[in-house]
Amino acid sequence: MHVLRCILVDLEKEIGKDYKIMDKETLVKTAITKAIYLLDNYENDIFDWRADDAGRWLEKYPESCITGKFNREEFLKEFEFFSRHTERRFLEYFEGENVDYIKGLKGKFIDYDNDTLIIKIDKEKIKKLFSERLNFFNHELNIIYDIAMLINGKVYENSYFINTLSWGSFVDDEERKEIYDSPENYALVFIDTHY
Repeated sequence: MHVLRCILVDLEKEIGKDYKIMDKETLVKTAITKAIYLLDNYENDIFDWRADDAGRWLEKYPESCITGKFNREEFLKEFEFFSRHTERRFLEYFEGENVDYIKGLKGKFIDYDNDTLIIKIDKEKIKKLFSERLNFFNHELNIIYDIAMLINGKVYENSYFINTLSWGSFVDDEERKEIYDSPENYALVFIDTHY
C-alpha cells in the first residue's frame, strides 16, 4: 500500500541559518534531502520502499515540498490538515467510519459506551488468542494497537504526518503556536512510501 508521508522540517535546526538566504529552488531541494534523511530512520518500521519525492501525489504536490518562507498560506493550510491526521483518525473510533466496527466488538476485548472506550485485558482470552493467532488476523488486537499508537503519538505505519520537532505523529499546542507564529522557519516535505 502506498502512503503519502508529510514530514515537518524545522529549517534552522536541520539546515542552519543559511536557509534564510536560500532561493526557493535551493531551499526546496535541501529540505527534501533533509526530510528523506530523517524519514530513513523509519525504514523497515513504517515503510519498505520510498520515492525521492511525492511520487503518486506529484500532481498535487509538484515540488514535493511547501515552505512557509515562500508559500505561507499553502503551507499553513497543508500543515493544519496533515498535523491533525492523528487526532482525526482517533476520533473515527468514536464518531466516524470505525464506530460501528467498535460497537460490534463490544464484550470481547473492547467495551464501548457513547464517548467511552474501554480496553479489557483478560488473561484467559489472551492465552487463547496466542494459541490461535498464527492462523488468522485478529482485528480486535489491530484496533487496540492502533488506538494505543494514536494516543502515544509515536510514528507508526498509519502515521501520515511526522513531526521532526518532537519525533511524533502530532503537534502539541506549544509547537503549533510556534509554527503559526513563524511558518517561514518550516517546510512540509511530501514523500511517497510503501508498506
